[in-house]
Amino acid sequence: SDHFDPTDDPLFCDLIDAVRECFVDDDSHGMNHALNTLDFALAIADGLKRREGADIDLYALAAAALMHDIGRENIFFDPGHGGRGARRADDILTRLGAPWDREKIMRLIALHDEEGIDCESEPMELIILRDADKLELLRIGPDYLDLDRLVTREALALVEEVLARYDTG
Repeated sequence: SDHFDPTDDPLFCDLIDAVRECFVDDDSHGMNHALNTLDFALAIADGLKRREGADIDLYALAAAALMHDIGRENIFFDPGHGGRGARRADDILTRLGAPWDREKIMRLIALHDEEGIDCESEPMELIILRDADKLELLRIGPDYLDLDRLVTREALALVEEVLARYDTG
């Protein structure tokens, strides 16, 4: 199967531009974090599709990965940023007239940072997004991620590659 690349879609490129405008500071949870999380999410999804034929809404996943931190007001502890981000995402998707599953995208963003999520009852896209977001912590250094927090085998399999990309350890 062909590798899904959302940037082949002009509308998704408009979304990238809209998200870029949401970020002031790019040190921690800015555009680089958004684009890396998007990369990792798609890589995990790709692996899951190959391994178990998982049914994944790649547009919802990609849009949520890109926008998951647009509600952040604090680069450190920022409870509630998922909910704020979901509302912002809704505005952006409405403005762009995006045909993707808006309810799902908002739910993914709202729950991406919640504690105590029951993975069994949540959509596969949420589990992938959470793993991708955690993998991005490796940018800071290998000690920033407890590998036991990753849910998918695919995310675990990416750890070496991600560390090599960031060359932090």
